[in-house]
Amino acid sequence: QVYYYNAYQRCSRSRGAGNAGPLPIPVSEILSYCTLFYIAQLDERERLFRYVNDLDEAYLDHVAKQSKKNSPK
Repeated sequence: QVYYYNAYQRCSRSRGAGNAGPLPIPVSEILSYCTLFYIAQLDERERLFRYVNDLDEAYLDHVAKQSKKNSPK
């Protein structure tokens, strides 16, 4: 599982940011990661995408909750 977390960390560096905070990791970044590290099998690419996407969703949910918690009422 560390393998997928490391992939997430690398891809996460390429995320954009908007007025509301960080944006999701683009699919193109995950595809670039697969290309860079010679991940060619479709099932492995799908698995990597799923794990990176799940981690990213958890991160974005956390950031949104923190932002809501810290916003003035």
